[in-house]
Amino acid sequence: MAAAVVAAAARRSCQTTSKTPLCIEFYDFCRKGDVSQVQSYLSEGLPADWTNERDRNRSLLMATAWKDSEDVCRLLIEQKAPLDHQDSSGLSAMHICAKQNSIRVAKLLLQAGANVNLLAENDITALMICADLGHTELAEVLLKQPTINLDQQSSRGFTALMKSVFENSVQLAHLLIDRGAKLDLASNSGFTALHLCAQLDRREIAQRILAKAPPEMVNQPTKPEFKGNTALILASLNGHAKMVQLLHENGADPNFANSEGCTALDQVSGSDSKELLKLLQSWSSQSRNKPTAPAGLSLADAIRKDDLESVRKLAKSETVTNVDRTTGRTPLMLAAGLGKTESLKVVLSLIGSSSSLDFQVNRRAEDSTKATALHAAIQCGSESCVKLLLQAGASLAVLDAQGSTPLSLCADLGSATDVAELIIERASADELMTPGADGRLCPAKLAAVRGHLDVLRLMLNRLRKLDDNLSRETWLPQILEEAKAARQFEAANAVLEEMPKNAKNNEELTTARLFKAAMDANPEKVKELLDSSQAVRDSINKRSQQDPGWTALMASAWNDDESTCKLLLDRGADPNVTEQKLGITALHIAVQQNSRRVVKVLLDQKSIGLNARSKDNRTPLIRAAWLNHMDIAKLLLDRHASVNDQEIDGFSALHFCAQENLLELAKLLISHDADLELQTSPKKNCNTAFTLAAVKGHTDMLELLANVGADIYYKSSQGNAMDLAKRAKRTAAIEMLVKLDRKRKCSWEAATAPIPSSSATSNETAGVKMQLDAGSAQLAEVPSAEMDSSNLNSSVVPPIRGYQYSMRSNPRGMCVIINNEQFSGECEPRPGSRKDVASLERLFKDTLKFRVQVHQNLDACDILALMRSLAARDRHTKFDCFVAFIMSHGECDRVLGCDGEWVALDDIFAPFYCCDSLQQKPKLFFLQACRPLGVGASVTAESNVDQPVSSVGSNNSSPSNFDASNRRLNRQLSEKLDFLFAYSVTRGDYALRCPTTGSIYIQNLCEVFRENYKTHHLCTMLNMVRQRLGRLPMYVNQQPQEPMFNLPSETTQLQGDVWFKDLENDQ
Repeated sequence: MAAAVVAAAARRSCQTTSKTPLCIEFYDFCRKGDVSQVQSYLSEGLPADWTNERDRNRSLLMATAWKDSEDVCRLLIEQKAPLDHQDSSGLSAMHICAKQNSIRVAKLLLQAGANVNLLAENDITALMICADLGHTELAEVLLKQPTINLDQQSSRGFTALMKSVFENSVQLAHLLIDRGAKLDLASNSGFTALHLCAQLDRREIAQRILAKAPPEMVNQPTKPEFKGNTALILASLNGHAKMVQLLHENGADPNFANSEGCTALDQVSGSDSKELLKLLQSWSSQSRNKPTAPAGLSLADAIRKDDLESVRKLAKSETVTNVDRTTGRTPLMLAAGLGKTESLKVVLSLIGSSSSLDFQVNRRAEDSTKATALHAAIQCGSESCVKLLLQAGASLAVLDAQGSTPLSLCADLGSATDVAELIIERASADELMTPGADGRLCPAKLAAVRGHLDVLRLMLNRLRKLDDNLSRETWLPQILEEAKAARQFEAANAVLEEMPKNAKNNEELTTARLFKAAMDANPEKVKELLDSSQAVRDSINKRSQQDPGWTALMASAWNDDESTCKLLLDRGADPNVTEQKLGITALHIAVQQNSRRVVKVLLDQKSIGLNARSKDNRTPLIRAAWLNHMDIAKLLLDRHASVNDQEIDGFSALHFCAQENLLELAKLLISHDADLELQTSPKKNCNTAFTLAAVKGHTDMLELLANVGADIYYKSSQGNAMDLAKRAKRTAAIEMLVKLDRKRKCSWEAATAPIPSSSATSNETAGVKMQLDAGSAQLAEVPSAEMDSSNLNSSVVPPIRGYQYSMRSNPRGMCVIINNEQFSGECEPRPGSRKDVASLERLFKDTLKFRVQVHQNLDACDILALMRSLAARDRHTKFDCFVAFIMSHGECDRVLGCDGEWVALDDIFAPFYCCDSLQQKPKLFFLQACRPLGVGASVTAESNVDQPVSSVGSNNSSPSNFDASNRRLNRQLSEKLDFLFAYSVTRGDYALRCPTTGSIYIQNLCEVFRENYKTHHLCTMLNMVRQRLGRLPMYVNQQPQEPMFNLPSETTQLQGDVWFKDLENDQ
């Protein structure tokens, strides 16, 4: 009787509150698949229908589905657990099975009668999730259910078949088609599965669709607001020649025109795909040979079909100045945009008979482009149409919706030489050099920035003809500076060739050519230039002004180009020339890039400055230790590099090893007589390597240093090693220090006694209770951060290459904010994080002019899917920068999804290594999360995403691969360039967040950026944030505790300064 009363009480407790520890333990054991514990809880009377309100109201069966726990699922089903319960986002246990590919649990649920067609948020079914993630085997299980709805559409109109096309899941798509999935269903934008196949070149799936679909479906267009394209037009637009051929063989009409009047041939008329162009032209000519039926044709239709006879007839009966309601364009614009020269002549002749010729020729379209007929002809690339319009009086000054004149359009698009020449020869100097609307670059500067050499040379020639002195003395230096800033070396050289032939310009040109050849890792070109003239040989040690302060030898060091390096040294290159801004030599750069082959070549030079110091006093050995380049450190030490040199803050190579726990490198330095008692500068608290290791809690390093004779009782300006370890709450380090002390003086017996709290606290933070972003329930027991920045190199290392990234686009770029606030299981929520989202959104949207996306509470696999989507090939073509903020609970190298699963940071960053549209643009990632040295597996791209994304730029080559071609290595290196990873705390520490005002790091970052973005670049502002937080003590939950300091850190591969100045000032 007593047992029954207890069980009933437990059941009532679980039903009334989701916070009952017993019920939450039961839920967690279901999630872990612990059969014995689940059986025990069920036997005690806990209900199988309990739901966890702390984890989005999920049921026990849903928890079981995460780990595919068949036995636990069977127990719960036997106890009548609800099969179709849906959580707060509409997910059921069957949806979870589809996400996790839990086949065994899914089979049990289906056998028990679970609803296979339940709709989650956005009308998603389990079958759609299988299609999204490529879980074909589970999809086969679902497809065997007689009641399954194959054709359910999501809120955006996508079916499971469409999703399988997206993911190129051929087997699953074939299964769906063979089971009778409807092929003519269209998404909200009018795309059918066949349209998607054509756009994405999914030929295997398209063949099966075409074999089953009715004949008329092959010419079905998308919705007019999405241009009314057929599958053939989409395939042509994307250059898929084989797909085009397949569609044509199945009845696709090559002369079908979309809502803009463009056929498939029009879409490829300016492309480089000769095979595709030839195919479409042959089909189009065959069609034109057939008899036409002009009845019912409009003038616009006749122009689209290139039916000249009908154009002549209809032009006389219709008003040729009418605007087409579908396209918003007049017949004149339509003919020019399609390159229909003869039709354009007819229309111009009729307009010419009226008094409105000038108005009609320069009239802007009534669509979103606001383009004139001349704009349209330039975009089409039709020389004859451009010529006709210019003869008719087309103006070069009319602006389209983007603020571009026809001249600007030529410069921006890099128009064919014949078209550009027609436009440019009519331009005045003012038209070539006057900035466009909203501070846009003038046409000549725009051509230089885009690197369109043919167009640029035409413009330079025109400027010279118009006003020789003016163009040389005023305009050319301006264009040259723009080309340099945009890193368009060939464009800069083209400008230099036009500048007056004085000694200065000649020297800059020869230096630039030599530097570019070296930067391209092209030893043959370097040799050709050196052999060509004495002037080039004399410039071998000159610093290029196009990439400030670099010589050709430095470029070869950057690329690890051994051949070019040897060639330059043999011809007299000086390895000790320093770059002006940072004071680094070629050896510094080779160490920075881990260019082992070039390091060996440089060290063979008798004159090499082995211990050369940069402006921050770092020697090559210090830089090698800071970057943990062990092999290069060995090479330097074998050549007797000075092991005890110190940089500007007093850090030696051994200090960096102690700080980062680099044991093997530390042993190497000690074997070469590294001084164990060197002290950092007073600004860095006079630390030795031993006290730094104590602050960071590196027990192995403490033991190593003590065993070789380090003074374990040395006192820095903040105390001895024991004081520092206690202050930082490094429990393991304290135990190691006591152990070391017992071997000596035994003076630290009371080491574990708490020390009094510091009284020097900020007025604004005293009494504020903070929380940690670690996901732990034991918030008061975690170790705190360091007292100040004495334990780390406290500044963001400036970019090694001294130029500035272009920031001219508007918007500047995309800023993505991921904020996980609510979590499943025992993970604490993150109150206050919405304040961070609001602050970031205001800063980046309103102040810094970014396009902002906010994503709340993402599962682990959703985070990975979002990253893969954001890194799509052409997503960032119009932008100059990408920024991502990821805010969640975290551990050292991973963050927590709201489903309780970990995501490795490497898998988050990896898709962006090979994003073509972000090459040579800054990619900035900010992480607000704790970074303790956690353990356990993370959700990875390989295990949770159908198409894994690998880190293309990672350098894990074998020795044989390391000797592959320089060009391939350059490409791999470049894929990991231009990144900055900013962390709210240093490695091993905990991030602080106030439940009422938000995260300390994010709020201070927003404030510093808002106050200083006009006068300081990104790295400087990050240093400001660090200095501010280093003086701001905080408390976690209990006031009497020792204060904590939220000290951020960064890892950067940026090649230049990142400025967020006002767009109108970016000149």
